[in-house]
Amino acid sequence: MIAYSDSEWWPLNLYKATIHLPATGYIATTRIVQDVTFLAKNLPDWRYSDWNYGSGKHKQLMRNYIDDEEFQRVQSLIKRRSQHKYTSLALSLRGMRKNSRSQGWCMLAVVLTFAPDGISVETHYRTTEVVLKFAADIIFLRDYILPRLGIDPKRVKQFRFRFANCWIGGPYFAYLIDKTDVVRLLEKVQECDPTFFHRMTRPLLKSCYREDQFHPFAPAQRSHIYLWKHGEPGEIRRVKKWLEKAFRESKVPLPTDFHDRDTYVPRGRRSEDDENE
Repeated sequence: MIAYSDSEWWPLNLYKATIHLPATGYIATTRIVQDVTFLAKNLPDWRYSDWNYGSGKHKQLMRNYIDDEEFQRVQSLIKRRSQHKYTSLALSLRGMRKNSRSQGWCMLAVVLTFAPDGISVETHYRTTEVVLKFAADIIFLRDYILPRLGIDPKRVKQFRFRFANCWIGGPYFAYLIDKTDVVRLLEKVQECDPTFFHRMTRPLLKSCYREDQFHPFAPAQRSHIYLWKHGEPGEIRRVKKWLEKAFRESKVPLPTDFHDRDTYVPRGRRSEDDENE
């Protein structure tokens, strides 16, 4: 499936494509799809902080994807072939070696095509999460990979992102609370995947109930903090009201399993404590 960047908001049609396509599979609260290509004429002016990342994210991406010898090889080829009418170069994004448990690098390569009508940049993915993780990759591509190769992102005629697999869902919807109309996106989820809709949106609904709660799953806890730090109270109430209505109409129980950090006991320890009583 091909999706095009949206004039309303740059990545919105990528999210819709990941929601619309038939699911290849489900893991926890996320849905996975295959064979998505996303086309864009420019890159957004995001910063890492817009997505709750600190300086450590850039360092992590450097470790994962940057090999100095590979950059030197491609830089040399760009220089040597500067007078050619057509050049297509592949930059491998294999940085730090993966251990035996890893399934491999998420970003695999960047293909640079120099033609008479301009430069195109194509990024190949094994897999990624399209909201939070993809946003960091975009910033890294724009601010580090392309400038290091001597390419001004603003002079690129087209960006293509090809995903063998990509996924959306779970706690990551919370990061959109200050960026787009979350309810409209949730309506798309309900329309395209009604069976999985409640499981997929439950983390967000749970977060909307109260700020002073603790989520044992670390990504959910981080997204919960983001929701209440960046979301307008009225918008959080609107999302909560819409989701509650959707759950009730489907006769799906509303969340009741709220935790406090000071009193939360991990599931594994609960049975131990019960045995000791």
